[in-house]
Amino acid sequence: MRIAVIAQTTGRANEAEQKRLRLPPTARVLRLMRVRYQDDRPLSYEQIVLPLVRFPALANEPPITSSISEIAQRYGLALGRVTEQARLVGAPKFVAEHLRVASGTQLLRLNRIVRTPDGQAVEWRVVFAIVAA
Repeated sequence: MRIAVIAQTTGRANEAEQKRLRLPPTARVLRLMRVRYQDDRPLSYEQIVLPLVRFPALANEPPITSSISEIAQRYGLALGRVTEQARLVGAPKFVAEHLRVASGTQLLRLNRIVRTPDGQAVEWRVVFAIVAA
């Protein structure tokens, strides 16, 4: 499996990020857009948001392909509760382009929040995955 980072940016958390990660309006976040490949075939498109207050050095790192488990371990952070919602959706155009499918193709959308044992959100991840036929 190969992971390609499409974009990696930092900035102030927008309203959706503030709500999902329970952040104040001044909070800064790292945003990642990645595609996972198997044998050069795209499998999923990921949008990941990490609060920089929890992972400050990530803002200066090269493209990040690590999982939240690996990142948390580097920061000595324990992970706790994970909540995830799954549903079938039509592929938005920008996702379809990265996954090499037609816009509107049925994809599995996973919406996940990872928290520490004391309830602080450390990752918001939305994945659009190709559903095997």
